[in-house]
Amino acid sequence: MKLGIMTFQRANNYGAVLQCCALNRALQNLGADCEVIDYSPDYFRKLYHVLPEKMFSVQGLKTLACHLLLRKMLVQRNASFDLFVGNKMKISKQHYLTLDGVSELPYDAVITGSDQVWSPTVARFDPAFFLYGDAFRNVRKYSYAASIGVKQLPEEKTEEYKRRLADYRLMSVREESAVPLVEQLVGQTPTVSCDPTFLLDADEWKAMAGAKPLVDGEYIYLYYVKQPQEIREYAKKLAKETGCKVICTSCFFTRAPGAKYHYMSGKADQQDGFVTMNAVAPDEYLNLILHAKYVLCSSFHGTVFSILFRKQFLSQTVWHDGSSNDRAANLLKLTGLSGRDICSANASIDKVEDWDAVAEKIAVLRENGHQYLNDILTDMQEA
Repeated sequence: MKLGIMTFQRANNYGAVLQCCALNRALQNLGADCEVIDYSPDYFRKLYHVLPEKMFSVQGLKTLACHLLLRKMLVQRNASFDLFVGNKMKISKQHYLTLDGVSELPYDAVITGSDQVWSPTVARFDPAFFLYGDAFRNVRKYSYAASIGVKQLPEEKTEEYKRRLADYRLMSVREESAVPLVEQLVGQTPTVSCDPTFLLDADEWKAMAGAKPLVDGEYIYLYYVKQPQEIREYAKKLAKETGCKVICTSCFFTRAPGAKYHYMSGKADQQDGFVTMNAVAPDEYLNLILHAKYVLCSSFHGTVFSILFRKQFLSQTVWHDGSSNDRAANLLKLTGLSGRDICSANASIDKVEDWDAVAEKIAVLRENGHQYLNDILTDMQEA
């Protein structure tokens, strides 16, 4: 039986692509005939490309100007992501810009993958990520670590959620907060599953990263997704204390074109004496974390791989705008690594950890995730 995965595989940020790759590989490791459905509508794809959507507005023209100034970097970065997706995961030969008019997909079952696929706002509440519509009429429907991304649903969308989620056979969500929401919608209690990146062990990720470092010598790797004032200041301080250079990758999420250009162009990093590497592929991103002497990050997945690779790292869980990275904070708490939150008073990058104890906690998450995936594969066989 053939299984498809529907998720954000063409969102050109490292966490989105690597979580998709992990779910794909984990299912293949369990013996599934599984591929990622290459669905990437224009509204989503153009977030990461040179010509953005909705150019003919004041904000759109500003974004276009920013993207044109970043053209060389964006073209290189997008090419590196496309190469990774094509080479490192099994993806459908058919590329879908829309599923309108598609009467049937060539799968016996489809899994809604992780990320904010069930958000009321992300991806424009696209029914495709709920496996809702004619294309999914004759498939068995499942989810793995799907995220709604909010703690309360918009009242005007509640009935639509009920329709879209009504015929899932097994459901798994990413956050505990989604459990009561799904129960109220469809009367089914979903499983809470770990992020797909935990489904593969450190050795599998190390093999993907490569044994040869991209960067010679000792370095601090700085990876950030929002304006990273605190963590940048710490990087400068740590570089001065250790003599290590700072290698920096930005995946800067903002609607402010000027700020985005300042960081994605590398100007901010160069002003601080950092070396910018903003066009690296996802496997090169893993390489930079794996071989770093220190890692500083403000992202959930940066935290994930720092833990899996047992790095001396700090994670920023409160961003400059005051918003919280709850997933990273919860992960640090779950693994007993709260002292690696740069926002805590007792943060220490040189702290000695019991990494075997941390690995045992992650192994439990991995085992539970694999068990749930096996439940899906068993259910698929019960026609």
